[in-house]
Amino acid sequence: ILKTNRKIDLVLSDVVMPGGLSGFEVADQALVINPKLKILLATGYAKGAGTNHTEAATTHQILRKPYSLQELARTLRALLD
Repeated sequence: ILKTNRKIDLVLSDVVMPGGLSGFEVADQALVINPKLKILLATGYAKGAGTNHTEAATTHQILRKPYSLQELARTLRALLD
């Protein structure tokens, strides 16, 4: 979808996903296609737990679960502004 639609401004992904790729890897691949994309990753893991992607964790915005709709809205707005 990203390859054919340049009107996408933001990607929201969970960190842990089925099928082999992590949210960090999805984010990194998405940025190769469109370096201007904003990335928001969501995780239920404690800070620093459940991932070997420490460098990626510091470069992508991470939203900790559980989060409220208001927190999601604030974070999305901040990323898009």
